Amino acid sequence: KTLEVLYKRASLSATTPRLQDVVDGKATPSSNAQMRLREAVGSGVGDVTLHEKERTELLAQYNKEKESATSEEKITRAHLLLIKGNAGTGRTTLVEQALRKVLHDDGGVWIQIAFDTFPDSDPFYAITEGLWGWVHHLEETGKEASNSIRNMIDREMRTDLNELFRLIPPIKHLFDQDKDKSLDRPGSNFTVGSDSSINAAIIHRYSYLFKSLLVALCSSTTTPVVLFLDDLDFSNSVSLDLLSSIVQQAAVPAPFVVVATYELEEHIEKFKFQWSADDLKFSRIELVELDEATTNRLAKQLIWDSTATDQWKVVSDEPYFEATAGNLFFTDRLCRVWSESGLGCAAVSEENKPESTLLNHADYTPFKLGLLPLEAQEMLRSASCIGSRLDREILGRLVLDGSQVEEYLAAAVENGLVKGGLNDIYYFSHTCIYKAIYETIGDDRFASYHRRIGRQLWRSFDMIELEEFVFLVAELLVKGRDAAEGQKEKYAIAKLCMHAGEKAASSCNFRYAHFFLLNGISLLPNSRWQEEQELCLRLYSGTAEVAYAMGSLADVKDLVNEVMQNVRSNEELRRVQLTKLYTLGTSGQANEALSYGCALLAGVGIHLPPNPTSTGVFFSLRKTSKRLKGKSDEMLLRLPTMNNPEKIVAMQIMSNLFIYASLVKRDLTPFIAESMITLTLEHGLCNMSSLGFVLFGQIICSRGFDLDMGYRYGLLALAIQKRFPVNAILGRVNMLFYSCIYGLKHSLKDACPHLDRNRRLSLQVGDTELASLGSNSFYLCQLDTQPIPILAKMVQRMQDTMRLHGQELNLLMAQPSLVIWLNLSSRTDGVFQHLRKVVFSREKFESMEDECVAIFLWYHYATMAILYVLGEPEKGYDEHAKGCEPLLSNHSAFGDFSVVVFFYGMTCAEVARKRPKQKRNLMRKASRCHDQLGQWSAHSPSNFLGKTLLLEAELLSLRGQHNEAHQKYACAISMSKDSGFYLTSALAHERMGRWKMRQNQAGEGLKLLGKALQIFDEFGADAKVSLLSEEIDRLTKDTTTSFGTFSMSLGC
Repeated sequence: KTLEVLYKRASLSATTPRLQDVVDGKATPSSNAQMRLREAVGSGVGDVTLHEKERTELLAQYNKEKESATSEEKITRAHLLLIKGNAGTGRTTLVEQALRKVLHDDGGVWIQIAFDTFPDSDPFYAITEGLWGWVHHLEETGKEASNSIRNMIDREMRTDLNELFRLIPPIKHLFDQDKDKSLDRPGSNFTVGSDSSINAAIIHRYSYLFKSLLVALCSSTTTPVVLFLDDLDFSNSVSLDLLSSIVQQAAVPAPFVVVATYELEEHIEKFKFQWSADDLKFSRIELVELDEATTNRLAKQLIWDSTATDQWKVVSDEPYFEATAGNLFFTDRLCRVWSESGLGCAAVSEENKPESTLLNHADYTPFKLGLLPLEAQEMLRSASCIGSRLDREILGRLVLDGSQVEEYLAAAVENGLVKGGLNDIYYFSHTCIYKAIYETIGDDRFASYHRRIGRQLWRSFDMIELEEFVFLVAELLVKGRDAAEGQKEKYAIAKLCMHAGEKAASSCNFRYAHFFLLNGISLLPNSRWQEEQELCLRLYSGTAEVAYAMGSLADVKDLVNEVMQNVRSNEELRRVQLTKLYTLGTSGQANEALSYGCALLAGVGIHLPPNPTSTGVFFSLRKTSKRLKGKSDEMLLRLPTMNNPEKIVAMQIMSNLFIYASLVKRDLTPFIAESMITLTLEHGLCNMSSLGFVLFGQIICSRGFDLDMGYRYGLLALAIQKRFPVNAILGRVNMLFYSCIYGLKHSLKDACPHLDRNRRLSLQVGDTELASLGSNSFYLCQLDTQPIPILAKMVQRMQDTMRLHGQELNLLMAQPSLVIWLNLSSRTDGVFQHLRKVVFSREKFESMEDECVAIFLWYHYATMAILYVLGEPEKGYDEHAKGCEPLLSNHSAFGDFSVVVFFYGMTCAEVARKRPKQKRNLMRKASRCHDQLGQWSAHSPSNFLGKTLLLEAELLSLRGQHNEAHQKYACAISMSKDSGFYLTSALAHERMGRWKMRQNQAGEGLKLLGKALQIFDEFGADAKVSLLSEEIDRLTKDTTTSFGTFSMSLGC
């Protein structure tokens, strides 16, 4: 859909009542009875009140969010309120009547997104329509409200305004003409291709802008926001993923309520799961059909209101409940029929009284449908096969005479079956009507009916039109598959399903792609591989990739095996071989994935060492540096594009191997970086080349070879990405750069937004391993800047998210961090209770030395660090220091990569104080750690200088240079505090306090220990707080006793 068409569609909404008129009671309803029925939901018609309890609960949740926004508590995310009910129970009416006027009175933002079942090629059709409707109503609510919204958008999205205007052009109207020049800001790269194709890049950009817009609208505590998702179970998986990701948004100050109505629970399971873990931000309301007494009273009242009171004075007692089944929608519609026909009116004279019985809900739609011409009836039946939205252009292809479509639609509108008429787009007037018309087709005609419509549309479309409506045609033919005549037709449908599935997958609509591809496979006979090998290969390979993206790893294994049993050519096997590699890694089999990937590389002429050594690593890095010597960034960016398919496959394999190597064979990563850079220099640039450069930059930074050069190659990798469109490799490059290199020049806290956005992007493109690493990096960058309870909730939420994608790597990567948090905190409630159940035992960690050496090493670091903090440094050194020593020279860390060096140095310094015989050796080790920290802190003081100064102060105190030590302790405290580090700041106060105690300055020492106690408490380290509190009490008593003894001696 072009933006011009969207604008026309929105601008023609003159038939929609103005919001101001609705809330002021000036809107003229099409039917007085219908308006009275809407008022009945929560208020009443006569003495009949509907859903009063539910309306009260809905308002209570809204008011609760408003109150929390004005309190000191910061809202972390939206409150989700799910309203479940069958079609016709009044779900939409309940929300609109309960909240819309209240929200308008509060000056809030109301965005309503209504989903339908039409298989549109634009996955964001409903969201865009909802945003256009919101802007249209906003323009009519008054200048003051528009100005307020404009200021919020301008303040929060200043750099993205151009792109937002392309997404929702009417928002331009909120900005007056004097600011036209400000709309031409550079930097916008949101573009839709000339063929209006939807690809991953557009999906990601749309998602980013939509969430940014919500954050902007939620930036004021005085402006409540309600996002109403109507018929959410009709949404496609791409829209559902976008809306689900709102739960991951940063804290917003405004009261933000998301209300969603639905009927089918299984269709929104993933969306619901994001909120369900937090009872404070999740609630449910379930609507049911009316009971018999309420139905009968409501029906009589509606008949009375629909009838001229001077004609009939009495409404007869009839079995209204039996006729309506308590359905609110049919009660309204049938009461109008009964009133108009005289049924249900006791005052009608006997000669005029209709003899027919009450028309019931099952007969209502067929009755109304029967009033239309036969071809109009068939047109609506055909339209119901397509979806709840009616496109006039498509309808014209389904009738014999396209010129009659307008007349048929007018008749359908007149009879209440269809509504709308804006820009050739119509809708069935209600979901109940849509379903009832669909059911008139009958089971015996179901397959043949869909097949006929699908074939009719297929023949009528040219190639360009078919590309736009391929989802529609393929879905119709899949439903009509049982009526297909012969295997030749089934093959044709399978090929169309393959095309539809590949198109859906390219736009990240994996659920839809899985539907088409699986149905394509099911149409193939037993002789499929002999008759249509290329079709089978594409269907099975594509389905395996989509199943992998959805986390269905068991299905991937079966699909890959099917291909490998029937295809022998390496070139044809490469696609499923890559999928098998991804699956092995995702399922936690890192060793198997690494071995399999190395075997694949050997098949294309690249041999990685099976047992890399430190000497080999040194020469590999030296060889790579020599290859790059003398080549400027401009020279490297001018390299030609790689076009050798075999080498591109090799780059794809290595782009995944580095993740598994970092877990189980860390010394292999330099060889992977060397091979990727060598291929790039010899065969040209591709999108994976950036990964080779950023990996090389990360390695030389972590080993301290040349930090400036490492940072340069990280920036070069980002520059290479600009030459290629957004793809899955971008996520890997960003993750390595922002978690391993960025901290050398910038604050680690500044990397968090990049890492969080990168994690969500990785999930959208199906890169679940990277999303797991991104999750780990995201909270590791905040390891010392957020309290432990917040970090624990963060890990739990991310673990839940990754489990939805069949990914357990996130929990594995989090284990060392869990060891630290769960030992520093003694809490066993809430999220801590769950985390204590999933944290590994010591035996489990020790058994991972061969299975996952990285986790084994990081476990030893975590245990050494926690023993140091809890006052047992000698035990930490004896049992764990040696286990984590390999991390000192090649830590491959994500996040705050200085922590290993820092705690190893601090442990050595403290043990040296207690073991005079080993003092020289231990101080030498601590000094090396200090030198490495000093190298990093020279590039990024905010991240590393506090740790460097504290370790230096410990070394100076050991050497007896107490004046210098005092200065360094004070600087360490100041620097750690300014950088926002909890643990480092607490340790700095504690270590200086203990130093003061050793210098017989007990008063100052106790004061510093008390400050350390306060910071540990703020950090959530209550186990440490308990130990330190007891020690302070003991030291205070000892000091008081000593002072008393000294005073008595003076008196004597």
